[in-house]
Amino acid sequence: MVKLTNFWKVLYTKLMIKKILKLGVILILILVIFVFYLSYFGIETKRFNQLIKDEITKSNKEIDIELNKVKIILNLKKLSVGLKTHDPKIIFKDKKIKLKKIKTNFSIESFLNKDFAVENLFISTEENTISNIISLARLYENNLQMLIFDKLIKDGSLNADINLSFDEKGKIKNNYKIKGSIKNTKINLINNQIIRNISFDFEIEEKLHKYNNAKIEFEDLKLSSNSIKIINNNNYFLLEGDIKNSNT
Repeated sequence: MVKLTNFWKVLYTKLMIKKILKLGVILILILVIFVFYLSYFGIETKRFNQLIKDEITKSNKEIDIELNKVKIILNLKKLSVGLKTHDPKIIFKDKKIKLKKIKTNFSIESFLNKDFAVENLFISTEENTISNIISLARLYENNLQMLIFDKLIKDGSLNADINLSFDEKGKIKNNYKIKGSIKNTKINLINNQIIRNISFDFEIEEKLHKYNNAKIEFEDLKLSSNSIKIINNNNYFLLEGDIKNSNT
């Protein structure tokens, strides 16, 4: 009778071990499938919206962001989470900047260490008024140049694709890239003269500014340029390009 009882105990133990192993394999398989799906296809959710908003406001408390669903893609190799959303809006001082898309990589390690977790940021904008863009830029670089731009530049619209990288303190690195176009802008000069209908495409990096397909009107003079480059060579600026008018 004792031997029989021990037999059933051993049998029951083996069955339980098999069940636990089977359950463990199923859970691991589900986890692997979930990680694979998250790595290649991602998921859309609103659960991380507040987390993203909090990280953005760390760099500047006057800025907020209005988000729709965010797509999350896991990058195991870099221990980061890729975040992407469409049609968000940047909100500051009762103004809005309309965007097409925002993409960013969010460092898991930095977040766990309570450091600034946004590694990089890609922003693609809709057409927005230049005055709103300058107001936003002044929240980060409120220097004399930005003040002059704010006072002189009137009207016009701007759209841009902006690539930024951040250090561990949330400061923008020097490897930024910005490209886009400006349309139908007006500049009121200090002597009350006006430069009208300013339009051009631009590409901006730390050491190089490119301006293409430029057109401006100053009084009766219409100027245009196929290409202008401004090269920063150790704070000496080299200018390359062409300028022409309707007569020459």
